[in-house]
Amino acid sequence: LIQHGRGIMDETDKSVARSQAVVEETIQIGTQTAEALRGQTQQLERIVDDLDEIHFSLKKSFGVLKDITRGLATDKCILFLLFLVCAGVLTVIVLKVAKK
Repeated sequence: LIQHGRGIMDETDKSVARSQAVVEETIQIGTQTAEALRGQTQQLERIVDDLDEIHFSLKKSFGVLKDITRGLATDKCILFLLFLVCAGVLTVIVLKVAKK
């Protein structure tokens, strides 16, 4: 009976040792997972910062394009007015030459 009890105690000790090994392995895996998550969190923060910078650059670029477009429209209006002035001058010259 004592032998049987010692056998059960030995099995229990071995089971406890295996359980402790599993717990230690689980703790190591949890620590590694936490470190990986920390690294990924930092990476995501850098990505968000980069996206914010890209968004700011795009807004600035759209503003510059809007200014360029406005400038082109103004230039076209000036060219049209210059064309009208030249056409008017040519018309006056043609009319003066035609009257003579």
